[in-house]
Amino acid sequence: MSPLSVVEELEVVEKLGARRSPRGPRGVVDEFDLHRREEALGNGVVPAVAPTAHAADDPMLRQPIEVERLAPSHVTHAVVVGIYRYSQEGIPPLRAAQIDARRVANHLTCKDEARVRNLLNKDATRAAVLSSINRLSLEASDEDKVIVYFSGRAVYSRGERRIYLMMFDSQPDAPETGLGLAALQRAISLLGVKEASIIVDSCFLSDEDGDLSPSAILRAEARPGIALVYSGCSKETDSGSVFTSAMLDVVEAQKFPLSSGSWFAPVAERVRGTASGQQRPILIRAP
Repeated sequence: MSPLSVVEELEVVEKLGARRSPRGPRGVVDEFDLHRREEALGNGVVPAVAPTAHAADDPMLRQPIEVERLAPSHVTHAVVVGIYRYSQEGIPPLRAAQIDARRVANHLTCKDEARVRNLLNKDATRAAVLSSINRLSLEASDEDKVIVYFSGRAVYSRGERRIYLMMFDSQPDAPETGLGLAALQRAISLLGVKEASIIVDSCFLSDEDGDLSPSAILRAEARPGIALVYSGCSKETDSGSVFTSAMLDVVEAQKFPLSSGSWFAPVAERVRGTASGQQRPILIRAP
């Protein structure tokens, strides 16, 4: 049999439809295809491979193609607040708060790949925190998760029976100038996200409030769909608070997402041991 002409060789190549090597550079032909092509050219036989066709000519190419859709990726949004020094001298500084907030924001960004707004000191006003949460209504889907972490001073108002997180611009003798835990939860509830949690590393009870139960207060404040995590009266070290340090140690060691809540039990156990039982973290989930 006479050898194929150049035109015929090109036709054979087109009929075979050379595949790209998945590992090689662009234009490298798969070894199996190359062997088949050489064999076909040597024998002067074209294998029974359907020729390349335009979509208008081939009814198979006009058939609708079913594409497996990937599940949408769920995003964790976080607002991290840390207030070391307040605008009013009547509110004592809290040296661990700024350290803790930066560490939590760094973990959420680097480990959990969360979208984080980090509000520290003078940036952590009541208006700024609520604005950051309200802005999530434009960014978060109903399948996303939201975390609010607060490290700073907090106050319990006996008259109102409310917990207030003291913001940078709060007044020391006016708890209502802080951000009420109830108001914070209302703002989060309006987002309609799948899961939300508020982590408060603070102490909202003083020695004069020893007759009150932190668990009972938090249960009265809790709203459905939002997990409330309270550190217990926070103990400080040079590297941060006992609670936040334990929380970050556990989630990093056991690969727990901070949004999961799975970390709470081992963290609570570690905190109780470190603080000799004087600090007892609390987790409340409203039914």
